[in-house]
Amino acid sequence: MPIFSNPNTSEPRMKKTCSFIVIAALALAVALPTAAQDEGDLSGYLADFKADFTQVSKKLADLAEATPADKYGWQPAEGVRTISEVYIHVALANYFLASSFGVPMPEGVGQDAEKTITAKDEVIAALKESQKHVHMAVEKAAQMDLDEEVNVFGAMRTRRTVLMIIGGHSHEHLGQSIAYARSNNIAPPWSGGGEGSQ
Repeated sequence: MPIFSNPNTSEPRMKKTCSFIVIAALALAVALPTAAQDEGDLSGYLADFKADFTQVSKKLADLAEATPADKYGWQPAEGVRTISEVYIHVALANYFLASSFGVPMPEGVGQDAEKTITAKDEVIAALKESQKHVHMAVEKAAQMDLDEEVNVFGAMRTRRTVLMIIGGHSHEHLGQSIAYARSNNIAPPWSGGGEGSQ
């Protein structure tokens, strides 16, 4: 016996209801992915990368802000990067690597930036701007094949690998900056100042 042959129910009305439900479901299925794209939502590897990069970027910026301006020229030994040079080094890498996704480096920023951008406010501004460049690169990456190879540092690497380099580089220099800060009795803001905290 057909499901909709109940003599107490109007069969045409039931068919119309079913048709409406099917059409509504199809419309919703089409609309949801479009809405997600409009909001710039990411998924999978790119979403994971963005979340991790956002976290490490905030820690770097927070630590840079917590460091007194008169410490920006401090270095642990002769020939080693100063505090300001470390942050500008991270910024330069962010700018350069983001450019492989079609996000151009800012005008006037060159390899000499580590020596020419030394004031605290300028260093922090450059660091934060470079982090924005990486976020723009991630948005562009969402429209690209992450397995496509690009020439970076003289070697062909996948776009996914380039993002891994960006994230790893920021984490590496966050660790260095924490060591620099602790050497100057500066507690990372997120640690609560406790011993043994990162």
